[in-house]
Amino acid sequence: MKHFSKLILSVLLLTFLTNGIAFAQPESADNVVPTVQAVTTPEKTASQIILSIHVPACENRVFADTKFHLYSKDEVLLDSETLPFSENQSDVTLCFEVGAYTAGTEFFLLFESGAESVYFDNRSYACGEKILLTTGTYPTENPDDPGIGNTFFLNLIPRTHFPVLFTARQQPVYFSKPIIRLENDYLVPLYAFFEAMNLNTGLIYYDEAAKKIDIFGSLFHLTAFLDSDVMLVNDTETPAPTPARLIAGELYLPFSMLGDCMGIHGNGFDFDRIHYFNLSSYIHFANETEQWMNQQQITSRTNHLIWVSKRNFTVSVFQGSQNCWDLIQQFPCTIGKPSTPTITGEFDYYSKEEKWCYPKYYVAPIMRFRGGYALHSTLIRYDGTDYDARVGHKLSLGCVRLRPNDIRWLADNIPLYTKVYITE
Repeated sequence: MKHFSKLILSVLLLTFLTNGIAFAQPESADNVVPTVQAVTTPEKTASQIILSIHVPACENRVFADTKFHLYSKDEVLLDSETLPFSENQSDVTLCFEVGAYTAGTEFFLLFESGAESVYFDNRSYACGEKILLTTGTYPTENPDDPGIGNTFFLNLIPRTHFPVLFTARQQPVYFSKPIIRLENDYLVPLYAFFEAMNLNTGLIYYDEAAKKIDIFGSLFHLTAFLDSDVMLVNDTETPAPTPARLIAGELYLPFSMLGDCMGIHGNGFDFDRIHYFNLSSYIHFANETEQWMNQQQITSRTNHLIWVSKRNFTVSVFQGSQNCWDLIQQFPCTIGKPSTPTITGEFDYYSKEEKWCYPKYYVAPIMRFRGGYALHSTLIRYDGTDYDARVGHKLSLGCVRLRPNDIRWLADNIPLYTKVYITE
């Protein structure tokens, strides 16, 4: 029994000494025990809010962009984006830059202008009504994917108006392209408008590279630029009532400017869910002028004819032949003063000259039809500014004055020996 107790004590002492030596030994690189640390997953962040917007097909859309404004939860405006009007819209993506935020952050969205309503998350929202956007997270397999649900899908319902029908003398005027109604104006398809009005589309010059449209109208030369807030009237800058646009491949211009340029006006009204716009003209409506001219039995040595009406202060240009004259252009003019009146009768345009010079001004170009009588420009200073640009008056020594761009069009387009017919 004594021996057994001693054996037990020896074993315990040996174990204690062995463990003590192990704890006292210095550590080596080979026997370091790795330390397990807790791993903290960083919060997921993003810096954008993305709207994926579906715009269904819709006839008679109101021409207006739709503006979206994104606010923080405490109603601080963060960013604004515009969904531009387009006839053929279907799906559009707008991206808002809002700065870094974490998943779960809430935002408010508001819209205005071109939409009737927005449908989101099984609910319809009206203009000016807050739309709550709540970001979230989702599982990802791609390490570059932040895993934040920051894309929101909306349906935009556009505003609409009554269909527009242009009329003249109570008869419909049909266009091959749709007319777009604005709040106080219309956007009309340029070439379709000229065709419907029996106007010469050769008076339109479109420079696609410069996005520039020139129209040599009955009353003035109009220059428009696509998507620009300014136009030029006789080379003088003026605000555009609405920018010229290229929509579905067609040039659209505001009717208020185009109508003024061509001498065509009218008034609009709604009736039986249709908007009517009845056209009228104070200078140009082709049928009446053509009917009058084709009763005069006037001939010309060319396929053009120029008629100067002293009573109306107009120069009308026709193309065709005797009894079949088509009116293609009309310009305002100034004629001779009472002491030196413009002669009347039938003459041939026989001489084209570049310029007549005087001490303080010049006129150019010159289309002489008898002796010292000619069609020419208004009076121009040598620095290129107007000395006397008036038309519609009795001022000259007998010649017929036209605005510089108008006489230039005549000189460039009317052949020599064309008949010049001048009436009281």
